[in-house]
Amino acid sequence: MNARDERIAAATERAQPSPPQDEGGTRSPALTDGGGLEGNTLDYWLLSRLRSFLGDPPVEFAMANGARVGPGGETPVARVTFASRSTLASIVADPWLRFGDAYSDGLVAIDGDLVSLLETVYRSSSSG
Repeated sequence: MNARDERIAAATERAQPSPPQDEGGTRSPALTDGGGLEGNTLDYWLLSRLRSFLGDPPVEFAMANGARVGPGGETPVARVTFASRSTLASIVADPWLRFGDAYSDGLVAIDGDLVSLLETVYRSSSSG
């Protein structure tokens, strides 16, 4: 495990998610697999905004705390995991600039081939 993976693992241990709940205190429905909702609703919203902005590429975007969105029935090219909500929010604000900074700082982990991920995202965003 490298330093980046250790930071993401530490963030995961600090932020164990509680299931989403509605106003009555009951658990909100959580969708699983492909395009699903798990974890915090705000995290899901931010992940969905990023995915939509990028043209809905066949990539799974996830938070270290468990929230994730994916490409429906398609097999994801890669999984991009964000260490914290603040990292994700800054990337949502300016993905083209801040993704590289967060990746080089170890705040974003890529499961899969980085080059394939970038090609897929650029192709997807330019077609939308």
